[in-house]
Amino acid sequence: MITMRKILEIIIDAKDGKIPNHEECYYALLAYASFSNFLERDFINIDESEKKDSSILLRAKLASSKMRERAMAFRNQTPIDWLGELHNPLTASGKRFSDMGNKIIDNALKRK
Repeated sequence: MITMRKILEIIIDAKDGKIPNHEECYYALLAYASFSNFLERDFINIDESEKKDSSILLRAKLASSKMRERAMAFRNQTPIDWLGELHNPLTASGKRFSDMGNKIIDNALKRK
């Protein structure tokens, strides 16, 4: 099991000019990429809500609150905890998951 600091600790050190080790940077980058997908989905949901309902202000406030909670949870975890086994490309289950995704994409591209 890898011992790793919380994402917020890694970011604070980086901002203070202390370079995190390679492993922390690698996993923090993977975790951030995953987290940004959640944020993108939240923004898409806000856009879709606006089309369905004119009370966008209320929906935006709710989404904003949810996004802040998710951001706090993200920063207070280690990158490995955030990723979990399935989204860690260096684990066997992560490799299988990635391979399945690549096969789906390959099949879709062949059908074009």
